Amino acid sequence: MNKKLIVITSIVVFSFILAVYTNLTESLGPLGLDTRFLGKLYVYFTNHEDPRVSTASLEPVTAIVWDFRGLDTLYETTVFAMAIIAIYSLFRIDRLEEKGSLNSSFTIIPMLVTKILLPINIAIASTIAFHGSISPGGGFQAGSILAVIGVLFVVIFSYYALNAKSINPHRTLLFMSLGLIAIVLVSLIPLAFDVFFDYAYLIQNQPKLDSDFGYPKTVGGLVFGGSIGLFNIFEFIAVSFGFLTAFALLSIPEYIFKEKLRGEESLEQ
Repeated sequence: MNKKLIVITSIVVFSFILAVYTNLTESLGPLGLDTRFLGKLYVYFTNHEDPRVSTASLEPVTAIVWDFRGLDTLYETTVFAMAIIAIYSLFRIDRLEEKGSLNSSFTIIPMLVTKILLPINIAIASTIAFHGSISPGGGFQAGSILAVIGVLFVVIFSYYALNAKSINPHRTLLFMSLGLIAIVLVSLIPLAFDVFFDYAYLIQNQPKLDSDFGYPKTVGGLVFGGSIGLFNIFEFIAVSFGFLTAFALLSIPEYIFKEKLRGEESLEQ
């Protein structure tokens, strides 16, 4: 019998036995069906009636990401941005050539389907970003979805078509930086409140027992989640343009880099 088939069958059987055992015993240590105490606390305080202990969000996962452990998410976003900047620096592109064919090698069918999917993609990504505080999703997921636009343009049309739409690494990196700056400002505004008015914490969302500072819980009668809503929007901008930067760099034709390297070698000689 094929070894791969034996391995796959063993994994499936083990998973089935594990699932049955968990359901029958209703316990499997920390992996059991019973919600752990910390998880109960997260759910309880996510949208608590007392605003001083609430995150003002209806989505526990988003509340954990941008409120309970907001500093961790801020660090993770910083690491993501540093990785994109490192990629940008490695490519060492100071001038992007505009010449090249804008015509697609595909038939009219994939081109038409792509044009139809693009506004749908933008609508879905925007919805996930703006509704991140009330439903599953958030800025990172929405930004990843929106970045697919760049991949579609390159695959179906060409790099030059992407560049013709003003989507190039220089501009996308600029917008990613603006998103990151906005995230930092939302994080630091409570500290400015602390300096000029009253006590407040870094990345504070809602009023606390010893602080009256808080971002608006609702906007236009809709649940916004205070700083969570702002973080989702700006994370959406930073992540989407960050990935677009990477995709745009990776889609630049190889001959441009070869010419760049030849120019550097000639200068060294």
